[in-house]
Amino acid sequence: QFFFIKDVYIKSYLIYLPYFANDHTYNFLLVYKESFRRIFSDLRIEFIIYQILALLVILFLVFIIDRYKKDDVGLSFQVKSVFLFVLGIIGASFVIFVVAVILYFNNNLIFLGFTKVVSPDMMGVNNMIVFQFVLYALVAVQEELFGRAFLIHGFKWAGIHLSIIIPSGIFALLHLGNVANQYNIGYFQTIIHFISLNLRIDSYLGILNIFLLALVFSIYFIKFKDLWLLIGAHFGWNFFMGSVLGMPVSNIEELNGKSFFSTKLEGSDFLIGGTFGPEGSIVTTIVLASILGVFLYILRKNKMNIA
Repeated sequence: QFFFIKDVYIKSYLIYLPYFANDHTYNFLLVYKESFRRIFSDLRIEFIIYQILALLVILFLVFIIDRYKKDDVGLSFQVKSVFLFVLGIIGASFVIFVVAVILYFNNNLIFLGFTKVVSPDMMGVNNMIVFQFVLYALVAVQEELFGRAFLIHGFKWAGIHLSIIIPSGIFALLHLGNVANQYNIGYFQTIIHFISLNLRIDSYLGILNIFLLALVFSIYFIKFKDLWLLIGAHFGWNFFMGSVLGMPVSNIEELNGKSFFSTKLEGSDFLIGGTFGPEGSIVTTIVLASILGVFLYILRKNKMNIA
């Protein structure tokens, strides 16, 4: 398992280096961060390059280091793969739609109409949505490969249940990088604040909700050995929430306000998720917990228990 731990260690640093660079104790990394942004001055290019690098690292770990086949990671392509991918997009979009409807009727979500404002710094809404489409697609592929295929296979030695729980926990905690970016502190410092309960409620609910979603995804992956539906669901979750409904996605401030619809969230952080967006809302917690419960019930009813 030494090589597995080493791979996760290397991958984490490659992906989340900018978050570490925010710590004063890692001042030498600021040179790297500023140099990167001088080369790729456009924020969109920086985001895309990072995700491409992340994807290349994960592809290297999965197919070169661990020598998995496409069947092992649920990426064997068949005609039904397209159907599963689209089904994933529709399913995740529907879940976000349900959350949005609940927030709307609770007067927490206000629709302001279609977005018409052209933002000069981002070359307009339409171009920004195209950028988000590409970004969310890259994120969906690389995070599902890492969060499901790579981590779950890596923890098989721990048993079926822990190989679901531990990777889901790691996947959720890695999103503390988004929280670190919000507070302008380093990743390790954010973990300390997280453990000592010094973060806002939306940060905790956001990590909890990502953990619940990861549990659902992990159980599906183990039972059906398919990644296409999960990639579609991951993409649909982010794109529908951010690019269609205009709500914050995982605390990434740079992507806010560029969407088909212009919306506004009002109310307590407990309900609307604060800057984390709906992912940090108790409403999403209830919806995802219900989905997880129903999913487990269906599997048990059809004698398809996890273990």
